[in-house]
Amino acid sequence: MNESKFGKPKKTKVASMKNWSKKRKISLLKELGYGTDGTFVLDKMRKKVIDCFTKEAVRVENMVIFNFGGIIVIIDNNPLSIASFLEETEGQYKERK
Repeated sequence: MNESKFGKPKKTKVASMKNWSKKRKISLLKELGYGTDGTFVLDKMRKKVIDCFTKEAVRVENMVIFNFGGIIVIIDNNPLSIASFLEETEGQYKERK
């Protein structure tokens, strides 16, 4: 059985941030232990968060955050990244059923 790079599959929680202000998004990032330089999402080491599917830095305005069973995954909101993430996590969930 392949291990997902996102850990053990658990319930994924999704909430739309489409209409959130940049200030509110930054506040959420801070609550989760992340930061920003005003444009990009920064990790706890103050390095840009890189979307694991596109290999590009994630912008605050384009981020999507998944709480995957307590593991926070931040990726870009482009269709490729979202579909890839959902496909990978769904595959891991089905394998363990």
